[in-house]
Amino acid sequence: MSMNILNWSKREVFMQIESVSLLNYFNNLNNQILKSSQKISTGKKINASSDNPAIYSAIKSLQKEVKQIDTQKTNIERLTNQKNTQQTKYDTSSKISMEIENLLDKAQSGAVSDEEKQAIQDEVNMLADELEDTLGTEVDASQFDVSSPDSLQNARNMTNDIINKAATTGSEIRQLNTQKQEIMQDKANLQSTISTLQDTDIIEEQINLTNKNILQGLAIKSIKTTANQQANTVFNILG
Repeated sequence: MSMNILNWSKREVFMQIESVSLLNYFNNLNNQILKSSQKISTGKKINASSDNPAIYSAIKSLQKEVKQIDTQKTNIERLTNQKNTQQTKYDTSSKISMEIENLLDKAQSGAVSDEEKQAIQDEVNMLADELEDTLGTEVDASQFDVSSPDSLQNARNMTNDIINKAATTGSEIRQLNTQKQEIMQDKANLQSTISTLQDTDIIEEQINLTNKNILQGLAIKSIKTTANQQANTVFNILG
């Protein structure tokens, strides 16, 4: 009886070792299946630092750069909107200034009466007020006095100044648009790199998951078989 117990003890030790190995293998398979399922559901092969610390850190660094570019893009768009508003203001102002030019040119042509000159002056004064409101800066209406020989040249200078400002603003808008295109290309390149590092091959991962599920089923059968063998051994010894 003691020899049987000794032999049983040896077999039991080996069975326990086999059981532990099977259980560890089974648990490892479960973890792999969970990771594969997560990769398929998220579409990412790197979901946590534990998946690959170096690549995970690289992805986080690249994502930080993408966020910085988004901030730059927002700032550029805000500034571009401001410049577009200025451009509209200058376009409208130049038209008003040219109207003043035309009226002063007409007043100084010598073919108008004093009453007509006064009517022109009244209209010029109203346009000067409108120009002041549009530009958002003070406009001295006295420089457009129809009786002054310098008034027409003053109006022309005003128009040229506004047109030059409009041209400068237009150039700044184009530069901002170019800058935006460049950083958006940088963002696309960064996202492509992130995708290469992060995105999983869904078909390949589905095949891996299927294989792991098959191995899991086989592991379960092995565990059951080992458990039955242990039970039978005990019954044989006791019987």
